[in-house]
Amino acid sequence: MVEFSKIFGFIKKLALNLAIALCIILFVALLLIYGFGFKPYSVQSASMSPAFNKGDLIIVKKAKTYKVGDVLQFNYSGLNISHRLLKVLNRNGKIIFVCHGDALGHLDGSLSAQNWQYDAKLLQNKNYYEIAQYDDVQLVEEGEVSGKVETVFKGYGTAFDFASSHKFAIISWVVIFWLGLAIIDNELDMHKRAEKNFGVE
Repeated sequence: MVEFSKIFGFIKKLALNLAIALCIILFVALLLIYGFGFKPYSVQSASMSPAFNKGDLIIVKKAKTYKVGDVLQFNYSGLNISHRLLKVLNRNGKIIFVCHGDALGHLDGSLSAQNWQYDAKLLQNKNYYEIAQYDDVQLVEEGEVSGKVETVFKGYGTAFDFASSHKFAIISWVVIFWLGLAIIDNELDMHKRAEKNFGVE
């Protein structure tokens, strides 16, 4: 019975230390991401393959300026999309970004190897109305852009989706509650042992 109590105590202490360590790691990670202006997004489609795929995690940061070739994260028709910037237009004083997914094929239907530079060159001398005729092109206003993709973590988007879900929030509160109880129980055990040792002396 004593041995079982010792083993249970060791497991409880180990679980407590692991929970505290995970909380610290999570806090530091969130501080590094949000504290320096970075935002994580889960990729929801394969339109930018092979640069990144559905289920990947991308880290986005706002920039003062964007150049052709950057991958921009923006809100388009209520959806968060990450596509390649092919051209920057100035329409009546408004900056418009022309974006297109790498995996969506060439704008002119060419079957040559996928290369975003090909499409950027195709649009080089075209105006707003000519560009608007192409399928799968997004004409994005500057204010709709969240930032450009800085880093890609392959396969971590699914985990991020779960971490952002209601299920994870419930589990987190359960863990925090359990952690609080474990800390209180640990303090009571230490207090009892101190009293016992004091009584023996």
